[in-house]
Amino acid sequence: MHMIQPHSTSRWAGYGRTVAMLSLLVASVHAPAMAGTTCQPSEGAATGSAPGLGAFACGSSTATAFASQAFGFLNTASADNASAFGIRNTASGVESSAFGHGNTASGARSSAFGFESRALNTGSTAIGYQAIADRDYSVAVGSGGNEHQIIHLADGTEATDAVNLRQMRAADDELGAGIAAWLGGGAAYAGGVFTAPVYVIQSSNYNNVGAAFGAVDAALTDINQRIVDAGGIQGERGDSAYEVAVRNGFAGTEADWLGSLQGPVGPGGPQGPEGPAGGGPRSVVYDNDGRDVLTLAGENGTTIANVADGVAATDAVNVRQMQAGDAATLASASTYTDTVAVQTLQSANEYTDSRFAAWDAQLDSIQRGIDDRFHQQDRRIDRQGAMGSAMLNMAINAAGSQSARGRIAVGAGFQGSEQALSIGYGRKLGTRGSFSLGGAFSGSEKSAGIGFGMDL
Repeated sequence: MHMIQPHSTSRWAGYGRTVAMLSLLVASVHAPAMAGTTCQPSEGAATGSAPGLGAFACGSSTATAFASQAFGFLNTASADNASAFGIRNTASGVESSAFGHGNTASGARSSAFGFESRALNTGSTAIGYQAIADRDYSVAVGSGGNEHQIIHLADGTEATDAVNLRQMRAADDELGAGIAAWLGGGAAYAGGVFTAPVYVIQSSNYNNVGAAFGAVDAALTDINQRIVDAGGIQGERGDSAYEVAVRNGFAGTEADWLGSLQGPVGPGGPQGPEGPAGGGPRSVVYDNDGRDVLTLAGENGTTIANVADGVAATDAVNVRQMQAGDAATLASASTYTDTVAVQTLQSANEYTDSRFAAWDAQLDSIQRGIDDRFHQQDRRIDRQGAMGSAMLNMAINAAGSQSARGRIAVGAGFQGSEQALSIGYGRKLGTRGSFSLGGAFSGSEKSAGIGFGMDL
């Protein structure tokens, strides 16, 4: 073990003789590598311990590993090529460095600078007051709950450069303005403050896109429900069988028509023999001499059997003829009913189709109206913005007039696809007052203003 003894006889006051200590450090770096090189800052001062091969220790510090260096008060460099300088610093990671007071560099190739900072992971760097770098290849200037600011940071120019607050706010303003322009409805973004849009739908205001589309959906749902509630179409009352017959050319009363349904009268039968006169219990006798009334006895009526088909209008009709007549009537009525039902259904379908076509046209009209309202709102917003810009530029040029006759100023403004023109007049009133008025015009939109000011 070798010891370097400085020639100065003055005592160093602890850590205050920094220049002399750094001189010794430089000398040790250029000295040949050997095991156990130490130095004693002054007579009677503590001597460092350097058992490592090629290590160097000065003061009350210890360098235990290969080519490690420890310089100052109670510093420890315990890993190969590690360096600890200052007061109570520890460099325990391979090729690590600890500088300052109470710093720890335990990660391989890590660095800790400042006061009680710690670089714990590979390639990590801790800088400042109690900073902790606990991720590989990270740089820390503070710790959780003990964050620090990095100030006076220039604007980043490359993709991997750090960004300062000025750059971030500019990007935020640009993004916010773009979103506001996309939303429309009077939305705006300035100075980090977002102004919500206002959408007018069926005379109601909505301040966000979701609510606006919800209102449109509710209106469409209401229209659909009205269509459902309307139900089927009530068909017209059909004509009776007699009315159909009249429409097809029958002339006569309904009784005549019913009579026409009977078949033609058949030929008369041969004359039968005249029965004997008498008034037996089973004989049939006219009720009067006029022979125009005949009453048959029997509590439950009397059945006349074997009645031939009637042929004349006044002949009796048997059951066969009656059933045939009923069947003909039923067939005619069924045919008529089917015809009327088909006509009624066709008429109902045509009416329903026309109503749905009308509702569809009405729905298309509502949708076009909504689109037109949004388009008109966008144009009004652009016109208002253009007029505001025109008024601003006119006011700037009208202000500060020194002429006794005043100053006329003109300004132009542009926003979106709209343009505006502003004309104004400004004049001083004495030495302390001023007066101005102006107006702006854009399409059908217009505005005007007047102002007066006085110095106090």
